[in-house]
Amino acid sequence: MFASSSPADRVLTRSVRIAGGLHCVRFVAATDRSSPPIVAVEIESDDAANGDIISVPGELPGILAMPGDILVVRAKASMALTISVRPRLRGGSTEADIQVENLKVVSPGAIASQVSEQVAAIVVPDIKVAGHVARRGNVVVKAGEWLGGPNEPSQIEAVALQWVNIPAGVSLRAAGTLGGAMLGKAAPVD
Repeated sequence: MFASSSPADRVLTRSVRIAGGLHCVRFVAATDRSSPPIVAVEIESDDAANGDIISVPGELPGILAMPGDILVVRAKASMALTISVRPRLRGGSTEADIQVENLKVVSPGAIASQVSEQVAAIVVPDIKVAGHVARRGNVVVKAGEWLGGPNEPSQIEAVALQWVNIPAGVSLRAAGTLGGAMLGKAAPVD
């Protein structure tokens, strides 16, 4: 947190050391919402070869002008950033909440492992889908099966969901499409 509203403190500057990797510098909030201070982020000169600042396209490089603004720092090794906060208007506030967050990069293998563990923990509810399918009649399938799918394309003329032991407080909403056009709004299914 950078804080000062005294004209004598025109620019507040802090040095922040970061490890190698990707980091997000975020302008979280400012006390003066109508005229928030301006935040500048620079790589200290001794570490200039160790990283890059990536600003949002079209924005001034290294500048966070409003709360909500972010930039990314790519650090090849441990390095120092200089973060400066100056008032937007003469005599204005320099009170700002600036956060530097390490963006951890997870390998695709680790993500796949986590997802498969989560999928294994999902209990598929006992839901059956009944429908009237053109040229086939009434068809009942289990959750995850097709009424009339890619191997047997057909028009589905009616659908009913049968959910045994539906949990309390759970409701279903459904809508349909015809030739890609939405038919009405989603409506509760009783």
